[in-house]
Amino acid sequence: MSHSTIPALKHRNLAEAAVKSLHEIFAQNKFADKVVPALLAGNAKWGSKDRHALAFTIYEMVRHWRLICHCAGKPLLTNPTLAQVWQLLGVWHSMHQLPLPPFEEFTLINPAHVLQQFEEVSQLPRAVRYSMPDWLDQFIYAQLNHLWETEIAALNRPAPPVLRVNHIKTNLQKVLQALEQLQISVQTLPHAPDALALTMPKQVVKLPIYLNGWVEIQDAASQLVAPFLDAQKGMKIVDVCAGAGGKSLHLASLLQNKANIIAYDTDKTKLEQLKLRARRNGATCINTLPANTLPSLLKKAFSNADRMLLDVPCTGLGTLKRHPDLKWKLTPTHITNLQTTQHNLLTLYLPMLKPGAVAVYATCSILPSENQQQVEQFLAQHKGSFELLDEQHVSPSQFGFDGFYMAKIIRK
Repeated sequence: MSHSTIPALKHRNLAEAAVKSLHEIFAQNKFADKVVPALLAGNAKWGSKDRHALAFTIYEMVRHWRLICHCAGKPLLTNPTLAQVWQLLGVWHSMHQLPLPPFEEFTLINPAHVLQQFEEVSQLPRAVRYSMPDWLDQFIYAQLNHLWETEIAALNRPAPPVLRVNHIKTNLQKVLQALEQLQISVQTLPHAPDALALTMPKQVVKLPIYLNGWVEIQDAASQLVAPFLDAQKGMKIVDVCAGAGGKSLHLASLLQNKANIIAYDTDKTKLEQLKLRARRNGATCINTLPANTLPSLLKKAFSNADRMLLDVPCTGLGTLKRHPDLKWKLTPTHITNLQTTQHNLLTLYLPMLKPGAVAVYATCSILPSENQQQVEQFLAQHKGSFELLDEQHVSPSQFGFDGFYMAKIIRK
């Protein structure tokens, strides 16, 4: 991205908002995808350019936080003070040759020195260059080796928002016509036929085509999961870790409501969100199982399913394009616990399937220890009972969107 396309925060109220938000993300451990929407919703009178400049600055500073700290002559600041965040905001401006606004917090910044540090970025260690914690950089490198640098370079580039056409209510051509009337430019994606990538940021949730259920917001890589399940009309499908239901809704769209989709999740709030989304989408074939359903009742509900989607909790390391703060919030213990959960979910739910039923195990991670190694371990422990039919690795560097893994497994 050229310096000319990077917006400056020239007005003090915008700079204060950015500093406050960054302090919440780093010092108060809040998530950027909650902080930024709340900030914008609370300041509805800001113009579109100011809103874009704020969101862009916050996310890009989170993404490149360690490099910014380096250019400021500081170690990685994981719990910064407000004064330190102000300084880093000024350093960010100087790195990109943006004029420093006349704020007192910026008076001690030497733009020429900052720019010199930034121009020597190629000589820095990988973890500083791509803004990763040392332990996480080393942990991932141990699994991906030389591929890691290619993937982190791709993950450090933000992905555009992506829409998914809802075939229950409309089709691709009608959505394209509606977007043209709204003067919103999009690109079709050859590997995700229902996907439309926005070429410019837009508040999609306020558009008529979103409010009337014509489109959903779903990353292009995530849109590959439902088709991979190879579900057919008339089948019973269980979405075990449904969350707010993005993939259940995609299945309903693909199957034109001619299926029985059971969505289950241990988070009651997410299931309530799914119900609202299903209503807007016209997805009448989705039924939710309460979060407190007894294991015996779950087994009964799942035992006659034709397909099972097991999109398990994971590190989310494939989603750093959209969630760059994840790398600052993960811990070794957290990763270990997630991998234990993944193993437990595979071991608990896949044996509930009837012979001939097919499951897809999926993560939005790029780590082999969360992906193929989990599947290999499960198959070895259940030798003769299950078979791997197919698997797919979705690389951020090759696909341009999130990283994903999918394994298709049949119960024999």
